[in-house]
Amino acid sequence: MADPDRLKLRQAALLVRLQTLREEQATCDLAVARAQTAQARQQMAEATAAYEHESTAQTDARHQRWLGRVGQELSGRTVKALHVEDEAGLASIQQHSLSQKKARQRVRQTEAASKKAEVAMVLVRNSATRRKRLMLKIQQDYKRAEWLREEAARDQHSQLLFAQRLAEKQA
Repeated sequence: MADPDRLKLRQAALLVRLQTLREEQATCDLAVARAQTAQARQQMAEATAAYEHESTAQTDARHQRWLGRVGQELSGRTVKALHVEDEAGLASIQQHSLSQKKARQRVRQTEAASKKAEVAMVLVRNSATRRKRLMLKIQQDYKRAEWLREEAARDQHSQLLFAQRLAEKQA
């Protein structure tokens, strides 16, 4: 095997191995991104459920507070106390709403990261396919060159035998 051919073959094999490692890394990155997306979606579902539960609970509590005061004469302090409780309930609802928005934002971020990982995976696979095609072409070129060298050696050997027999007949 000629040195340039051997070098090309080694380089192509090295590139294929390197591309395989890149493909494995891209696969791992994609799996992690998908897992993070699933986790973020679960957290968003939990945050939504907590928001709805808190909203319902605070609305019911407010309704019960004010319903319990129907028909009663309310002093200014009592009304203020009821309003303070209402504000605390609204603050709790707003806190859950904020948590829900943060969870929704995290889902968007993880979906974007997942999409980016999928695109990277496609690029890596395309590159791996090109590298494998290159490796096959180099191997085919090498086999063809080897075959041509062997044919040339056989032809040369045949010519030598022919020349030798011709010389023997003439002698």
